[in-house]
Amino acid sequence: MINPKFIAETMKDMDMRFFLVEDNYGRTIYQQFQNISLDEAIKRYNKFIDNCSTNSSFNITLFQTNERLRNGRPKEEGMTYEVLVTEKEPETNKRPIDGYYGGLNRGGMGNVDEIAEMTYRAGSMGAIDLDRYLSAQNEITRLNMEVAQLKMDKKYLEDKHQMEIEKVRAEYEDKLGSDKKIEGIVGTILPHLGLGGDDGMGMAGIGMNGIGELTETSPKQRILNAVNKLVKLDPDFPKNIEKLASLAESKPTIYQMAVKQLNDLG
Repeated sequence: MINPKFIAETMKDMDMRFFLVEDNYGRTIYQQFQNISLDEAIKRYNKFIDNCSTNSSFNITLFQTNERLRNGRPKEEGMTYEVLVTEKEPETNKRPIDGYYGGLNRGGMGNVDEIAEMTYRAGSMGAIDLDRYLSAQNEITRLNMEVAQLKMDKKYLEDKHQMEIEKVRAEYEDKLGSDKKIEGIVGTILPHLGLGGDDGMGMAGIGMNGIGELTETSPKQRILNAVNKLVKLDPDFPKNIEKLASLAESKPTIYQMAVKQLNDLG
């Protein structure tokens, strides 16, 4: 919290004659953006402070220019101070700043209508009990921290869910690619074994369940089972099976001898 006198001194030292006063909810209470002298600006500021209720708190922003955006907000960022108006000194004990006593002329109370307007602006909206204000600030901070934590948790769960989706997709694509490779191999082998053509159907009456589906003992299913095992056990199985098919086509005699020798081993 900043003492209100410090702001008046800052206005004088840095020639900042334009200011905006907002309550703790960001609502505008008072503003000064007229092209007036620095002394007059300090006078208006002090008059505003003198007519505030005790324990009123505000956010006061000082500006060096009065340029505005289209929405009416100041163009520059300015210097913002959080001010708490504590119990005021008696009129006789006040020290003047640039010839003004708290913004009032030495000769009297000033314009009654102007003071009434200032009191209306600064009275009920800005006067917030200090304990209630600090309690509200703590609650806002706590809620902001909870919101930030919830956002982090949400992001973590979203990332984790996306990783699981990518993992399942990769596993599915690998399995699909492996199944297609095996089907291609079996489609190449079957014609050479006399078990059917590219349509994937087995020989009539062998290993079928009557509706065109393969059974566990059908030749094609037995080949699929064997190929699945070899694909897992032999990294070069596609290359080896291609050589075997080529041998059966170009050198059937040698192929038959290899098959016979294989049967003798089993």
